[in-house]
Amino acid sequence: MKHLVLPILLSSLSLAAACSKSEDKATKPAAEPTAPKATEPTLPETPKAAVYSAEAGAAALAEMAKCESPYSCDSLETVVGFGTNVSKELSAIATDSSKAKPAREVALAGLKKIKDPTVGMALFEAAKGEKDSSLQRELFATAGASGGDETFTVMITHYVSDESKVYRTGMRRGLREFGGKALFDWAYPNYPEEKENQVRYADLVTDAEDGADAAKVVTLLGKTKHTMAGHRLAMAAVRLGDESQISVLIDGLKSSDQYDRSDAANFLGYVADKVPADRKQEVIDLVTAAKAKDAGGLTAMGYDKVLKKLGAQ
Repeated sequence: MKHLVLPILLSSLSLAAACSKSEDKATKPAAEPTAPKATEPTLPETPKAAVYSAEAGAAALAEMAKCESPYSCDSLETVVGFGTNVSKELSAIATDSSKAKPAREVALAGLKKIKDPTVGMALFEAAKGEKDSSLQRELFATAGASGGDETFTVMITHYVSDESKVYRTGMRRGLREFGGKALFDWAYPNYPEEKENQVRYADLVTDAEDGADAAKVVTLLGKTKHTMAGHRLAMAAVRLGDESQISVLIDGLKSSDQYDRSDAANFLGYVADKVPADRKQEVIDLVTAAKAKDAGGLTAMGYDKVLKKLGAQ
């Protein structure tokens, strides 16, 4: 009998142990699955920059010559990548009046990106004689973008001369490429010495807003001999933070000369939001009266701009 009890007891113990393990498995939470390791994205290979050689340059320029616009010209980027190695060839295309206009425009777009000072003078000289007005503006702009002390000095000296009258506005676009500080540092000492043509210098100051100094602009205002030059400087001073100078423009609206009145309105239009609240109605009345007396057309555009900004139109 004892022999039978022992196997039964062992069997019972084994069964109990098995049940215990089964319960443990049931009560323990299942282990969370291991997240697969993130695979690093494969970055595209950086395209290798084109290596310049005379043959590669000539081939890229020949391909570029087929382009009709700088905005849809894949070969232009290749040419630009060659940098100053091809700037003289691009300059020759850009300044050649016998070349098709699209080819010249593409060449100018390339030169603007390359910025090679050694071609600035050639571009400037070509611009002076260019007959196509849009190409002329781009030639001046690209000459300025190319930079260089010689180009800057020659351009700005020519700009203030009487010779530049027919394309002075286009030249300003090119001069702005040199930066506001360069323009202001040149105009500031020269302005007081100019007796007849202060407006030309004052225009440079308005173009030099990012490099001008409000206190120095006000100093120039005190040395102004030309009414319209004063309007430009007053607008520049207001933009630079001296809002008290807006009174110069308001006084200009009271002038007995219609051209001085309309000029004051043109420049007041840029800063009309700075008119003090207690003078707003006065300005509206002055502008309304001036507009009624003046001829209209281009001279009336400033009046409309002021009235609109003041909410009177």
